[in-house]
Amino acid sequence: MEMMQTVIAWASVVNAISVLVLVAVTAFYARETSKSRKAAERVAQTSEETVRMLRLQIEEQAGLGRTIVKTATQSALRAIEYWQLENNICNLATLLQLPSDINLVPEGARSAVEHGRRISVEGSEELSSCFDSLRFAETEITIMRDAKQTEPRFYQARASKANRHLTDAKSALEEAERLFRQSLPAAERQTIG
Repeated sequence: MEMMQTVIAWASVVNAISVLVLVAVTAFYARETSKSRKAAERVAQTSEETVRMLRLQIEEQAGLGRTIVKTATQSALRAIEYWQLENNICNLATLLQLPSDINLVPEGARSAVEHGRRISVEGSEELSSCFDSLRFAETEITIMRDAKQTEPRFYQARASKANRHLTDAKSALEEAERLFRQSLPAAERQTIG
């Protein structure tokens, strides 16, 4: 019987040591897996940034940079002009006719700011400010669309805020265009704005 207890005791010790070794190996693999995951994420981010920069360089070499900036500024200006038409926002809101899809910020806005930075840093800052103001106006319009209020004062107050953001966006856009034109050689000034 004593022999059996000794064997059981040794088996328990071996089992405990095995569990500890298994825990240590699992922890080691978990740590190494985490390091590998983080390294893979860094490589992916670097690759993504490299591809973005290459795309920008290709677009610039093809002369697309200025076209992208011009297209975005024209699109933003059209959106501003549409929404600022004679109480357009307030009228549509009170009639519960605001569209379900409100996109004031043009597609490619980020790309336009990046390309604009190559023309004029200050101009790209103004363009970015314009797009920020358009996002704020878009938020106000979306709030009116989703509110389902019937009180006209609610819509008037929100429409007033949206219009202020649109006015700010237009001012920033005009300044951005001025700065872009100013930064280009005289022969190229016709392509922007």
